[in-house]
Amino acid sequence: MHEENYLKKVEKLEKENARLIKEKQLTEKLLGISEALVNVSQRHQLFHLITERIGKLLPMDDLAIVIVNEDNTQWKDISIERHFSTSTLSGLIEKDFHFWQPMNSLVEHLLSTTEVMTIENYKKFKDFPVGFLAVMEDEGLKEFIHTPLRMSGETFGFLVFDSKETGTYSKKDFSLFQAIADQLAVTVSNVLANEALMEEKKKTEDLLAVTESIANITTGPELVKAIFDKLQKVFPFDDAGLFHLDIDLQRERDLIVDYSYEVGINLTLKENGLTGWLPMSGTTKSIIKNQHILMGTEIFDLLEHPHFKNPDIRDFKSVIAATLKKGKKNIGLLYFWSRKENAFNGQQSLFKSITDQMTVALSNIIANEDIQERDREKTLQLSVINALTEGIEWKDKLLGFAKILQSCIPFHFISFGMIHDIPGLPNLGFECIGPNEYRDIDIFTFVKLTKLSRKELQGQLAKDMATKPLVLNKEEFFTALKKNIIKKAMYDVFGHRSMMVYPFPIAKKRILYIAFYSKSENVYAKEHIELMERLHPSLVLIFEKLLAYDEIKELNKKLAEEKSYLQEELQPGNSFSNIIGKSLAIQRVFQQVREVAAIDIPVLILGETGTGKELVAKAIHENSPRREHLLVKVNCAAIPKDTVESELFGHVKGAFTGAIKDRVGKFELADKGTIFLDEIGEMPLDLQAKLLRVIQEKEVERMGSNQLKKIDFRIIAATNRRLEEETQLGNFRLDLFYRLSVFSIQLPPLRDRGDDILLIAKEVAQRFSKKLGFTFKGFTKESERVMLDYQWPGNVRELQNLTQQALITQRHEKLNLQPGNVYLDRLGMSESFGIVQENLEDITMEDIKRKKEILEKEYLEMVMHKTKWRVSGRHGAAALLDMKATTLEHRLKKLGITRK
Repeated sequence: MHEENYLKKVEKLEKENARLIKEKQLTEKLLGISEALVNVSQRHQLFHLITERIGKLLPMDDLAIVIVNEDNTQWKDISIERHFSTSTLSGLIEKDFHFWQPMNSLVEHLLSTTEVMTIENYKKFKDFPVGFLAVMEDEGLKEFIHTPLRMSGETFGFLVFDSKETGTYSKKDFSLFQAIADQLAVTVSNVLANEALMEEKKKTEDLLAVTESIANITTGPELVKAIFDKLQKVFPFDDAGLFHLDIDLQRERDLIVDYSYEVGINLTLKENGLTGWLPMSGTTKSIIKNQHILMGTEIFDLLEHPHFKNPDIRDFKSVIAATLKKGKKNIGLLYFWSRKENAFNGQQSLFKSITDQMTVALSNIIANEDIQERDREKTLQLSVINALTEGIEWKDKLLGFAKILQSCIPFHFISFGMIHDIPGLPNLGFECIGPNEYRDIDIFTFVKLTKLSRKELQGQLAKDMATKPLVLNKEEFFTALKKNIIKKAMYDVFGHRSMMVYPFPIAKKRILYIAFYSKSENVYAKEHIELMERLHPSLVLIFEKLLAYDEIKELNKKLAEEKSYLQEELQPGNSFSNIIGKSLAIQRVFQQVREVAAIDIPVLILGETGTGKELVAKAIHENSPRREHLLVKVNCAAIPKDTVESELFGHVKGAFTGAIKDRVGKFELADKGTIFLDEIGEMPLDLQAKLLRVIQEKEVERMGSNQLKKIDFRIIAATNRRLEEETQLGNFRLDLFYRLSVFSIQLPPLRDRGDDILLIAKEVAQRFSKKLGFTFKGFTKESERVMLDYQWPGNVRELQNLTQQALITQRHEKLNLQPGNVYLDRLGMSESFGIVQENLEDITMEDIKRKKEILEKEYLEMVMHKTKWRVSGRHGAAALLDMKATTLEHRLKKLGITRK
């Protein structure tokens, strides 16, 4: 019994599971259809989707989608006009059932219910078109399932699936069919809206094909050409006028007149001076008031306009005009004239469409002209800023500035000045004496030419201190010169008859005055003042920066003099504090450094490894005029060959794989300073040619860029190679060698520097012991003797290293520094490998390398313990060892040194 109940439960669960799986599959299919419907925008796509996918969910032989109009008085089956053909569809189309039909009771019933009906049920609704039923019967359709189509709670139609068999549909299909209808309702609504939109668009395109092309025009000449080449074909006229209105300034300009010659239209109005901005006429004001006119010849009697004075215009018999409004603002005026009477009667509607499109075009032109004007002003601002920043002297800066202003503000004389004396900025003027030719007139020349005393000049300038722009034309200028000795002098000496002064208030209550003078009587207008006002912010900023820079230069000059004085006081007779030595050999080097430091020429430093070439380069830089700028050091041997060019000259983003951003090269970094190329003999030959060009031209080109950049640098090179021999072997360019060796300094090896050896060793020991916190007790006599006798192949660097190592191993006693094999033996080299002194020649380089690693490991462990295992930072091991933190970390990892 229990087993039977169990089996029933299992069977029930299996049926329920099968039902759920079936519902899930159906839901997934509905979701897939929903996703597909999202992309449907056209009728043929809709019916194709219904046939191919929805028909597989619910069988059908045909379908109908019926819609009703807004007031439910008409209906239409939109499925009749789908893009695939059946005999049913063709029969309905033949009887014109694809058009709107009067409402009937069957359609009203179908709009309100979801049910299954037969063809016999349809026949009971007597007002349903018999012809429609006949076509359906001929096709063999017998059963129908229908449900309303709703959007936002409103019924706008219904969906019908047709079958040629009875019993195809039942109530169990209602939920699925309603779900399909709900999804289709949104898509049908979108398709209908899209069709309506496309229909309206096509109608508009057909009507305004020409005027729409005009609306896309953004320049005056293009619009004028389109009006006469295209618009004249669809809207007959003999002449036209298109005015741009400036309501704020009560002025107008006729674009057709302005651009007539540019597009080959010969109009005499331009020759009569009716171009550009003109005062707004009474005719224009009248049309603005009425918004639209349609007139005959009476317009010439009723309205006055400068254009109408032209005899050709008087021949016109008809005119139509209207304002062009953007929002509530009148931006333009459109005229059409014809020599035929009543030419524009009945054309008001089309003319309105044309004015709408012309408004768009005029708006585009105005916007484009504004953009171009802003671009011109931006270019002007950049040009002005460049002119004011490129020159070194104020005279060059201001002359460049004046030349740029000449292109937009005409003058025969321009002056710059401040009432109070400002360091660096003189009171200066420029007289235009020819095309792009100027004579500079400073205050002394002006006094000499005008025969005014400086006292008279300063007094008049003090009286003329204006805080607002001033324009004097014609009589105003002649009235002013009666009371102003400067203006009178400008007239008497230079013949000037008009002027404009623009004051620029600058920081610290200073005012810069720019004055323009012209020999013509009526030159300066409001537009010139407006231009200066737009330039005002950037000009004030740049002048303030330039004046501040001049002041800083003066301060830097003073500070440099103080620094030089202090250096001389603190280090009398010695500017080489980092180079230790009193020997004659090193003193000769000092003398050579003094001789060449102040002369801006290339220097080549020669010497064995470890002789201090970098220190000498630093001494040359610090004693040169470039000492306030960078000394950029480059070790040519330490840079990987594939990155040397990028390191030296820089690169732009994308120049090569891995170039993710722009990089400034060492030469650009050394601009105004000095670049030190150590180990120059290691530089690849192909790069030597580029280096030679950079030295010759004083300009660099970043990798991946085609732009050259001028730079100012001094080059110091160093090598331990014999470059003369390298040039003969073809390893070094002879022309580059000559360029680099304008002045050569040969550094003596340590073995030739006598007592400097002990001086250096003591200085190194004292400095290093202070870092480590040890006490340096000096060297043994034997050690001093050995150091003086030793040849020091590694020079100062070898001496430094051995001194530091000895200090670590002998920290509590006098140092017994014994370089060479003796030192190796003292450190236990022979004991470590079981070797006696007599067999020292049997030691291999591998033995020495292993012992070196042991010593290095012990040394680094001691330093890390001393710094409490801190690598970087001011008190870290890297700073103590004078090496990069990344290099130290690499050595620690390689030697297996870790904190216990």
